Amino acid sequence: MNLIQEVLTTPGIVTHIANHLSNDNKDTLRSLYFLFNDSRYRYELQPFVEKVKEEKIISIQKLYYSVGRVIEDLLPIKNYCCQYLMNHYVMGGLFDILQENGDLFFKQEKAIIDYYEAFPSNFEYALRKYRRNYRGISYKQKRKNINKALSITIVKTKDDLYSYPLG
Repeated sequence: MNLIQEVLTTPGIVTHIANHLSNDNKDTLRSLYFLFNDSRYRYELQPFVEKVKEEKIISIQKLYYSVGRVIEDLLPIKNYCCQYLMNHYVMGGLFDILQENGDLFFKQEKAIIDYYEAFPSNFEYALRKYRRNYRGISYKQKRKNINKALSITIVKTKDDLYSYPLG
């Protein structure tokens, strides 16, 4: 055993050294703990090491709680962004269908109903965009198509009445 090891493993010396270490100096405490393979030496440092372990557990718990709170706050924002993107793609797709098929689309009430049932607000937006942007037909024909799509009423039987006002 060399002189440094004899001095540091003397009972009470390492406890005195550990008492003078600051709380921010955890690496030095860890180095002291693993410096010698002596059970008595490690037993003296055990209370200090336990304190560091408890502080670490508490900080991890605080971090876990904070991250959980942040995630709870961010989830609605993420859901809104996903919904917005999905709506944007759906509206663009519906507008493309209206633009490509024009009059043919408005002659098929079943297609109008299916698209309206699947995407009510997106379909209404696509119709408005169609009314504003589509220049392939006259305003009168466009207005007729829009009016037809905005006021679809289908009577299958006396009890089955479907009305699709888009407003």
